[in-house]
Amino acid sequence: MKILIQKTDNKFVNNLNHTKSNHELIVTELDSVLYQTFYKLKPNVVIFMASKCENKEVNQFILEFQDKIKCYIYYDNNSHIKSHIKTYKNAYHLTEDKKAKENPDYKIIKLPKLINDSLFNDSDIGDKNEDIVCFIDNITNIDEELKLILYPHTNLKIKLFNNPKIKHHQNLGTINEQQKAQLLKKSKYFLAIDDSYINEAVSCGCEILSIKDTKNLKPSKQYNVNIKNLETYSNFIEKTVNEN
Repeated sequence: MKILIQKTDNKFVNNLNHTKSNHELIVTELDSVLYQTFYKLKPNVVIFMASKCENKEVNQFILEFQDKIKCYIYYDNNSHIKSHIKTYKNAYHLTEDKKAKENPDYKIIKLPKLINDSLFNDSDIGDKNEDIVCFIDNITNIDEELKLILYPHTNLKIKLFNNPKIKHHQNLGTINEQQKAQLLKKSKYFLAIDDSYINEAVSCGCEILSIKDTKNLKPSKQYNVNIKNLETYSNFIEKTVNEN
């Protein structure tokens, strides 16, 4: 089965772009070339981002094809499921919102915690350095609590990644999922300012620190993650497109 995925810089799409699957996964830009790309590639499934459904071409396509092929809408950027569910009644709605209510009139799929086990695992882990890795994808600014553990307030070896909008000399730029996995395998600590990469960090052998834990570099909470108990991106795609 050929699955076309609207290219967007978020964890869900970035991991699908590095997922091994029995299906052909094609992650590509669709802005202004949606119909052209569709007729050229002839996919069986298209996965759109909710944040881009306001685009006239995307809106028109989903309305036209939601009864003919499998159209999925992933609710990115905190998009609320109510924003599109009535308009695209025959599309499938992928949401990470655990509070989203089941409704027999709509095709709502609640996403479990997913992990890309082909990237984030305990293979090829050697001697780790003392770096403290922190992914800041989901924040808009450095709050006071985080600020106080960064230079010049401390000399902690904290390395921030993945938010070009935040200006700080410890923010070392944007990296992809493969680079994140490599970095976690080399680093002893992961600073968790949210829960988005805790499973991945534990799977790569990191000790998980909260901001308060950086005072003595001892985790106050133990995270026991069994990859076998987590849903992989590969299994999720396989199950979702085959069962729905």
